[in-house]
Amino acid sequence: MRLAQGAREIAQTELEAGSYWSQGQSGYMRAINLLLIAGEVAQAKAMFKTRKKFAYTQQHFDWLKTFVMAISDQPPHVLTDPAMHQHFQGKFDMYRNPVYVAPSKDDHGGNLSGSITMLRLEIALLKQKYILGQPVAGHWEDAIAHISE
Repeated sequence: MRLAQGAREIAQTELEAGSYWSQGQSGYMRAINLLLIAGEVAQAKAMFKTRKKFAYTQQHFDWLKTFVMAISDQPPHVLTDPAMHQHFQGKFDMYRNPVYVAPSKDDHGGNLSGSITMLRLEIALLKQKYILGQPVAGHWEDAIAHISE
């Protein structure tokens, strides 16, 4: 699948970023989102086995890891735990707020880099697939509507 292959290439590029890792952290986590969108749950979980530190983006990293690790390894990969829905929705509500601007100088790990618009779309697709258990293919309008709920 091309999306999964692209995600793996993005992750590898970010891992090789060297001194630019603080910026690469967001890209690496986006690769995890793309793997999930492609349905590659096991590969997304494996991405958390890196020895890299996520100090720059620690808050988002912790949120994403908790979400990903809660997804069942076996289909259906739908989260049914209300506490996990609340965990997911709380961060999604923050990101989808039109006035939200990603911090870049937060000393407490709240930074993100890259397109917030794309992050909103990725998280909306994750909601469609893993929270609501609905397909993404053929249902793009439904998924996009989650951004403006």
